[in-house]
Amino acid sequence: MDDDLERAIYGLWVIVYAVRNSSTLEPVDDLYPDAFRDLDAFARSKGLHRLRTWLASASDEDAFCDAYYDHFEEACSQLRTFSTFA
Repeated sequence: MDDDLERAIYGLWVIVYAVRNSSTLEPVDDLYPDAFRDLDAFARSKGLHRLRTWLASASDEDAFCDAYYDHFEEACSQLRTFSTFA
């Protein structure tokens, strides 16, 4: 697995952890402050426009967290397409 994909997966995991455990994005700052940046950079490099759009919506934390379950599976599927373990 390449480093960029690994960082993207870890970034998504941190976001998932934050939303599922606190319904906020606050834990992201403590766990992996670059989670959004690294995940967005990977999505940009691979042309994952829907993932990028969802990440950009994090500027409204409440809306992002409310829509989390609507986007989670697709985000995982998009990352999974680049994994050799899929």
